[in-house]
Amino acid sequence: ELARAMATQPELLLLDDPAAGMNPNEKEDLAQTVRLIRDQFGKTILLIEHDMKFVMGICEKIVVLDHGEEIAYGPPSAIRNDPKVIEATYGFLSYMNQPEQSNIDVTIGWTGYNPYRISQFENVEPWVAAGFSRDFAENYLKAIGDSLNSPNMAGDLRIPGTQRYQGIVLDRELARMLAGEVTIEQALQNIHDGWEEITEEFGRESQLKLYRASLGLDAS
Repeated sequence: ELARAMATQPELLLLDDPAAGMNPNEKEDLAQTVRLIRDQFGKTILLIEHDMKFVMGICEKIVVLDHGEEIAYGPPSAIRNDPKVIEATYGFLSYMNQPEQSNIDVTIGWTGYNPYRISQFENVEPWVAAGFSRDFAENYLKAIGDSLNSPNMAGDLRIPGTQRYQGIVLDRELARMLAGEVTIEQALQNIHDGWEEITEEFGRESQLKLYRASLGLDAS
């Protein structure tokens, strides 16, 4: 698609969510291509994208909109530290996790959310309102609750660098292994080495304490 667009020799190239659905390797390849178009061909590129890492890695100037209004404009370094952007980010996260919104979201399959609040397990009415039968909703919530309360259950990783551990190193090496670029043994070794590097960067003792705390264990 980029090649076809470039064939018309445009002055402005509009990219609307180009990284959607891509794995980390594909996103990096796309980022390199976009940089090449910008730097070698001197094209102005208007990017609309929700992957902030992708945006920060290729954009020279960024416009941040909140409810349709511009709240910040500037280079990535300024955007990262802009108080209005930080406030809007926390406001969005707060909104998504408040009971009024999250109690509905967990009943909708396409959100990808499982119930995570105690109240969402105790009150089946939102599930019934979403179309579940009462028996099915109770059985569904009980199955998830039993899993979460199992002594053998380990929850999602919740320590600094989680996105890098899983979203970059793990995803990248799994994709390479499935594509036949590396063997299973090589993929495992690369994951080990990548995770070790991240752990050392954040501090092994600190990561261990935070991980134990996330499991409800003594972090001392």
